[in-house]
Amino acid sequence: MWMMFGHCVIGHFVGAATIGALILSWWRPSRAPFNHGFVHFIAIFAVTAIATTLIFSDNGNGGWPTWQLLPFLVWTAIAFGVRGTAVMLAAIFFIALYETGVIWMPGGTASAHMSGHMWMVQQFLATKALTMLLLAAAVDELRSQAELKRRDLMLREGATGIFRWTFGSNQVECDDTLLRLLGTPPEHAPKRLQDLIAVLHPDDQLRILTTYEDCARNGTEISTTTRVMSKDGQSRTLNVRGRCVEHPTGNSAFETGAVVDITERSKLERRLIEAEHIYRAVFEQAGVGVACLSLKGTFLEVNERFCDVTSRPSDQLIGLNWVDIADNPDWEEAKSEFGELLNSGKGHFRVEKSYTDPQRGPVWVDMSVTLVHDARQNALFYLAIMQDITDGKTAEERAQLRANELETVLDAVPSVIWMAQDPDCANIIGNRFSADILRMTGPDGVESVSPSLKSENYKVYNSEGRELQENDLPVQRAARGETVRNFEERILFQDGQSIHLLGNASPSFNPAGQVRGAVAAFIDITERKRAEARERLLSREVDHRSKNVLAVVQAIIQLTEATNMKAYRRRITGRIQSLARTHSLLA
Repeated sequence: MWMMFGHCVIGHFVGAATIGALILSWWRPSRAPFNHGFVHFIAIFAVTAIATTLIFSDNGNGGWPTWQLLPFLVWTAIAFGVRGTAVMLAAIFFIALYETGVIWMPGGTASAHMSGHMWMVQQFLATKALTMLLLAAAVDELRSQAELKRRDLMLREGATGIFRWTFGSNQVECDDTLLRLLGTPPEHAPKRLQDLIAVLHPDDQLRILTTYEDCARNGTEISTTTRVMSKDGQSRTLNVRGRCVEHPTGNSAFETGAVVDITERSKLERRLIEAEHIYRAVFEQAGVGVACLSLKGTFLEVNERFCDVTSRPSDQLIGLNWVDIADNPDWEEAKSEFGELLNSGKGHFRVEKSYTDPQRGPVWVDMSVTLVHDARQNALFYLAIMQDITDGKTAEERAQLRANELETVLDAVPSVIWMAQDPDCANIIGNRFSADILRMTGPDGVESVSPSLKSENYKVYNSEGRELQENDLPVQRAARGETVRNFEERILFQDGQSIHLLGNASPSFNPAGQVRGAVAAFIDITERKRAEARERLLSREVDHRSKNVLAVVQAIIQLTEATNMKAYRRRITGRIQSLARTHSLLA
């Protein structure tokens, strides 16, 4: 009997304690060992119930060994703690008592084969219950410690400090994280509430002290922010949240809470607010019309300029679909592009269209629509920017008209006009007259003209007869910033004919005052040059004839003889008159 007692009681106690210690030394409570807890508990409960029934049932072999229940109970203690173990032990007690002594059951009779050993069964069950409950309690303790470590780790990683203020003793307890946030070394940790308040920013001390006292007096929760000064003189913002913990007597025992450093978050919030103000200012004061549209094309928000462009007040536009304001037939293409943008959900489009305003007449607008996404690339809304470009279009039309007029004038004027489009004179154009002068008139008439020496059809000489290099031409000189006045040049063609040009060249400047090209204007002075040559020839002929006449007169004077001055004068006069009549007859 004592051997049976040792087998049932001492053996099970020692076995449970040994196996439980081994399992606990291996087990890591930082993670849950089992999932689907309810299904798992039902399964182990059923297996344990069947094993208990087989162990305590009356059969020919005297039942299974009772130590076979040990693995199931240890498993239950580790997986489900004290509660699960208590439920499992209650089930084992019920089955064991039912199988060993049915007399205690309603309508039952005594079982003869186990009634003599009932005390041993009771001792076994009591020992088993004590051992398993101790094991389950140890498991719960380990699990609680692991949970506390996990919580502390999360608080440290989240830079969250914990404080506790005991009302009766006015003692304050701060963890290491809170001391680090406050910039206080552990040896100077605050002991009283006043010491903790003194660490805060001077402007916040009275407010925080009042908040703590109100919490202690009324039991209200704390939710506020404060500032602390770091060693480098920078101010850091802390968020404080706490509440009172009541004593079992109903009075508040202490106040506890958490402190989080929200300096960076506060900066981000301020930047967000500033960005919102900037966006609002840009939205309202923009010189272009800005509108936000829903994904269905409904106006959500418009600025004042957009209302001016569309000649509609904002209260009429909000909630209106954009198609309703684009009823002009010219907008059909824009409607199609916007519809494609809505359907595709990506990209943007831009269009220039005109519509007729009842008050202003034809109005030109430049409209750009873009789909705005969030950080996850989800479509939020459409941003439409509409700019009134009526003045620009009008100026563009006027500029085009003036350009056409200038082109007509250049083609009609009987002068050579050359224009360099860049300082390097890589692109030089001229009017039609210049093409005719250089014998380069093609199908386009004008664009093929370029006064350079790369052509093999002619050469250029200055007024002194020196052949000019390309960089010495008036247009190239003016493109370098030089002003050329009254420059005369001669163009000699391969067939021996030549033309003479006279003109000026001046540099052209961009708005910044830099040379961007040159303009040269020349006139054809070939006929004038020929007239000057004829005039010089005639002058030489007149001079020659005058000299001949004077020589004849001189001979008459020298060969005339007379006795007196009067007779001499009469003879010379007569001979000169005869010479004059002779010239008249010859002419």
